[in-house]
Amino acid sequence: MGFYQSKRAFTLVELLVVIAIIGTLVALLLPAIQAARESGRRTQCANHMRQLALACLNHESQMGALPAGNTNVNSDVWHTWAAYSLPFIEQASIFGAIDFDRPSWAAYVANGKQRDPSFAWQYTQLDIHLCPSDLGPGEWWSGGDSADWTHGNYLANFGTEDWYQIWDDARESGSSVQVGSGRQTRTVSGIPPESRGPFQLVLGRVNKGVELRRIIDGTSHTAMLGEVRLFGGGNDGRGVLYLGTSFYNHRVTPNQTPVPTEHTTVDSSEWCGRDFDVAIVANPSSIEFPCTDNFTQTRGPYRNPARSQHPGGVQIAFVDGHVEFVNDSIELSTWHAMATRAGQDLH
Repeated sequence: MGFYQSKRAFTLVELLVVIAIIGTLVALLLPAIQAARESGRRTQCANHMRQLALACLNHESQMGALPAGNTNVNSDVWHTWAAYSLPFIEQASIFGAIDFDRPSWAAYVANGKQRDPSFAWQYTQLDIHLCPSDLGPGEWWSGGDSADWTHGNYLANFGTEDWYQIWDDARESGSSVQVGSGRQTRTVSGIPPESRGPFQLVLGRVNKGVELRRIIDGTSHTAMLGEVRLFGGGNDGRGVLYLGTSFYNHRVTPNQTPVPTEHTTVDSSEWCGRDFDVAIVANPSSIEFPCTDNFTQTRGPYRNPARSQHPGGVQIAFVDGHVEFVNDSIELSTWHAMATRAGQDLH
C-alpha cells in the first residue's frame, strides 16, 4: 500500500516574515551601495580635476606662466583660462576653432544669441569639465542664454575677494580705484596682487598669466581649481566656462548655507535668473539656489563660492597638481590662506 505525503506550503505569516527580512537587508545594503557609488564618482571627479590642473601646469611649462584667468578689452571678457588650457587636455581642434581676435561672446550675440556650427566650441560639452556627482548635460538650464554655453564644475581660484578685485588696476590695499568703464565701472578697494589667487584678469588680449615664481606661499599650499555646483531651472550662468563665470572664490567656507540678511553668504551674479539685462526669475536664497541678481553688469561673477554634491565638503586641486577633499568645517582663516598665492599665511 502506497503512502502520499503532501508538500507543506508557506503560511502567510512566514511569507510576511521573509519579505520583512528582505526589506531589512535592502535597507541595510542600500546606503552602503550608494556610498560605494559616491566614492567612485568622487574618485572620478578628483581625476578630472587633476587632469585640468596638470593641463594648466603644462601650459606654464610651455608658455612660462599659467593661463590668464581671463583676458579683457574695453572692460569685457575676451577669453578665459578654460579656453587657453584646451590644447593641454587634447582638445586642440576645439582650441583651433576659437577666434581669439574677438570676444568669446561676440559671434553668439551677432547671431541673435542662437547656436551655430561655426562657433560650436562655445557649447561643446566635455566630460572632463563635469563632476559625475552633479547634474549631467541636459539636466541644467532648461532655457535662457546659459543653456547655449559649455559648463563646468571646476573653476579657477581668484582668491578671497569678489570679482572686481582681481582687476589688474585694483592694486593698493586700503585705497579706492576706478576699474573698468561703461556699465562695468566700479570703485573698489584694491588688494595687493600677491594676496590674490593664481588666476586673475589680464588687461588686453595677450594671454599672460601668473608665473609660478609669484606663488611664494608654495604650489602645494595654494588652491588652483575648486568645485562649484551646477543649478537646474531658469537661466543661471554659474559654471559657464568661457565667460567671466569661470572663477570661484574663498570668501566663505565650502557649501555654506546662505543667510539672506548676510549678502556675503549668497552667490551673486547677473546671470542668476537673468537673460543678460532682462530679469527672468530670481533664484531664492536657499542652499539649492543661493543666488541673487542684484547687480546690473552684463557679465562676470561677483561671488561664486565652492559648493559640491559630495557629502561633507568639496575637492580642491592645488597648483602642484595634487587634489584634496576639503571639509565644510574648515576654519575660515585656513580657507582664506589656501586661496592666496603670496599672503605669507600658510595653512
